[in-house]
Amino acid sequence: MISHYKAKYIKDYSLFLKIFKEGYSFVSSKLDNDSSTHSLEHTIRVIDLCYSIGVKLHVFLDVCLLSALFHDVARPEESKTGECHAEMGSKIAFDFLSERGFPDLAEEVRVNILEHRFSKSREPTSIEGKILQDADMLDALGSIGLFRVISFSLEHNRDIDEMLLHFDDKLFLLPSRMHFCFTKRLARRRLKILKQFYNQIKDETSFSITQGLIGN
Repeated sequence: MISHYKAKYIKDYSLFLKIFKEGYSFVSSKLDNDSSTHSLEHTIRVIDLCYSIGVKLHVFLDVCLLSALFHDVARPEESKTGECHAEMGSKIAFDFLSERGFPDLAEEVRVNILEHRFSKSREPTSIEGKILQDADMLDALGSIGLFRVISFSLEHNRDIDEMLLHFDDKLFLLPSRMHFCFTKRLARRRLKILKQFYNQIKDETSFSITQGLIGN
């Protein structure tokens, strides 16, 4: 059960639970067979983070949690078609919530999902959108983040050097991209785990007698 429920559109908590459960069933049907780094488990963690951050900032939880629920619903489709999952997912969420009689909520959720993707370098225009983006980035850090980056590298046949480049190009930049002081602090704490791993791999691969023997 959710404590401190604050809503903008679905004032009736029982109705919110009904819609959220329907949405969860829908999203899980899309992600249940996905064992990638953007699996259903990732979505659940992002929802949990959005709740924790949202309660702290006293935001509208109906907007915040439903945005988190649908933010990666189109990931499996992206892997098949190459089309942006944020664009597809925003449309899916909009249709789902509009069909249940909440067109204004559907529009806010649509925009939040459209703007959340790190690689698009979009700046979210709402506080709930900023929370979603921070929560999504936080799940790429810490122990979970370490597991995910290794899994991602294996999924995409990346070697150690390519994986380390992902640290430099994306993961080490995430704390500076956070929108709130306390999420920045949390990101910096989680980043320490990645940096320890990164530095240890650098140390363990810094010298190769084989390379010396073959002249490279």
